[in-house]
Amino acid sequence: MSKVKRDNKPKRHRYQQVIDGEKLIYNTDATHLEQCCDCGLVHRLKYKVIDGKTIEIRVWRDDKETKRVRKRNAKIKT
Repeated sequence: MSKVKRDNKPKRHRYQQVIDGEKLIYNTDATHLEQCCDCGLVHRLKYKVIDGKTIEIRVWRDDKETKRVRKRNAKIKT
């Protein structure tokens, strides 16, 4: 779900780099993007706190963003 700016360039998404075992804190009012650093697969995640202890996580695969990331990564490798 890339948004287009007025100059018709696609909006660039910034991904937070996470080190193994690092704690993440998310705002439950927003949808977050997660990208695999090895293959570039992107998912959209939506979090909801149910009862103060339980977290509901909804995950969607984002094919358009995955394609954009993989295309960019291919250009960087060459």
